[in-house]
Amino acid sequence: HYCTIEGAKAYSRPISKFPWHSSCPINVTVKNQAPMIINEHNFDTLAEANSSFGGFVTRVWTNVTARLLWSYKFNSVPNTTNLTVGAPDLATQAFNLVILTEHMDVPSSWVCSNAIWPDDGFVVVVRSDDLAVNLYIIAGKLVVSPHFVNFFCSLFFTVLIVGHVIWGLERWQNGEVFRPFYGEGVMDGLWWSIVTQTTVGYGDKAPGTGPGKVFAIFWMLFGLIMFGVFSGQVTAFIEEQTAVNNIADASSLGGFTVGTLEKTRNLNLYTVFSFVNKNCKDMWECTDMLDSEKIDAIVAPRADVVNFFRNSELAFLNCGNKFKIVGNTIPAEYLTQARPSVRVCGYGLAVYASTYLTRGISEVIANMSRDGTLNALMQEERNTIYPPTVEDETCIDKSPWELGLIVTAILLLMFYSALIYVSENATIQKLVKNAFHLEAEGENVDQEPESSEADSGNGSGEKKDKPKKNLEEEEGDLPPLLSEEHVEEMIESSKRLGVFSAMQATDVRRMQREMKEQRYLLERMLKFFALCSGIVLCSLAAMVGILMVIWGDEIQIADYR
Repeated sequence: HYCTIEGAKAYSRPISKFPWHSSCPINVTVKNQAPMIINEHNFDTLAEANSSFGGFVTRVWTNVTARLLWSYKFNSVPNTTNLTVGAPDLATQAFNLVILTEHMDVPSSWVCSNAIWPDDGFVVVVRSDDLAVNLYIIAGKLVVSPHFVNFFCSLFFTVLIVGHVIWGLERWQNGEVFRPFYGEGVMDGLWWSIVTQTTVGYGDKAPGTGPGKVFAIFWMLFGLIMFGVFSGQVTAFIEEQTAVNNIADASSLGGFTVGTLEKTRNLNLYTVFSFVNKNCKDMWECTDMLDSEKIDAIVAPRADVVNFFRNSELAFLNCGNKFKIVGNTIPAEYLTQARPSVRVCGYGLAVYASTYLTRGISEVIANMSRDGTLNALMQEERNTIYPPTVEDETCIDKSPWELGLIVTAILLLMFYSALIYVSENATIQKLVKNAFHLEAEGENVDQEPESSEADSGNGSGEKKDKPKKNLEEEEGDLPPLLSEEHVEEMIESSKRLGVFSAMQATDVRRMQREMKEQRYLLERMLKFFALCSGIVLCSLAAMVGILMVIWGDEIQIADYR
């Protein structure tokens, strides 16, 4: 009462304007916690002159005390210190206040002002980059998911029953398509039911009777409906895998796994927004869990998030912060038990002065909000509270095009297109044969025995040297299927028995020659394919090497989880 009455006399102010005499010093304890409180001389434990402090909260406090004509002194403590405030010192008539710059459950003996930061409240934090989703991985998950397994089992039993039904309707009058034997006929019916239901319709099997056609119509319609339902389940499954990228505010957190701070446990945030809760000791633990995808988002006081981003230097990372705040501050009506994070508190147990001082602060803050002073200060300090993204020439948006995959597909397309063109072009085939000396080989094997008449009329069975010489020439480097000696013996023996003519001997040699040609051509084709494969692999290796030289460390292997 003395401080108030003396202040009213000294400043000629009514009690409703919250006067306070300068002989009653106000000691304000704060944490040197950027961006709200910034000690420009970086002294954490030593009391500094009031002018050495900066930051949004400091500027707001300076405006408040200037309007109230209060005298004060800042005392800075390390960030790791737990803030405490005691009763007034009656000997020195000093009153103690603390300015909170993060969420804190204050003792019941404290009295506090309203929020002094317009953005105060709870917010949602997510990863800055959308979760990368690989369609092949999604397809693999789908195959082992309950959706697919249940559908496949129900489909199997359904088509099995339908296969029996169509076989029973068609087996008597359409036995050529649906064979009468049970094992064969049911397989025919099973094949027809699968092909028809999937709307493929090969046409190799079709019902020919009236009842069979009527049954087929209903089966087609049922197949369309069944696969439509399954397509919807597949779409829902894909959306479920990518739903985390659609978190926009607190109202979209239902069903997700969300991290919350231990000190906000009493608010029961998970019951308000219907998410699966995981408690974190501090913001460090929460962001680690979010980065490792153990949780999908974080719900925390904005003051704690802003302080963490700046003090951990995440806000100053090149190419931007790994995490971001999405949506607006959660409306206060959703969190009726939550109290402001950034506020002024004092010891109020049997000490009315603390209530008097905090009420005066709340009233001046309301006036500053109405006249625009608070918003003006917020705009001036916005870049300090929310540092702009740091970017340079290395910050390039990731291309949605998978260059390696596209280039590989183009090279393979060109390779197989060239292969088809070569296989269908007679001129190129001839050039290829010439390149591999196929014609020379053909000329050697095309030499025939010249005197067929001598062979047919020679009853003595004498061997001719010329055919033998030709066979030696046509053998080349490849071993024949039958040795020349065996072939000649077979021919001569057949001639002696009178069952083999010269014409037949020529046919045997021709067949042997064709078999050699086919084997030789096959070996050449295999060598050609091996050469082409080597060229493709070398091209791919060269392309990867060029990309690594050009882009260097920017080439990264996508990590799909």
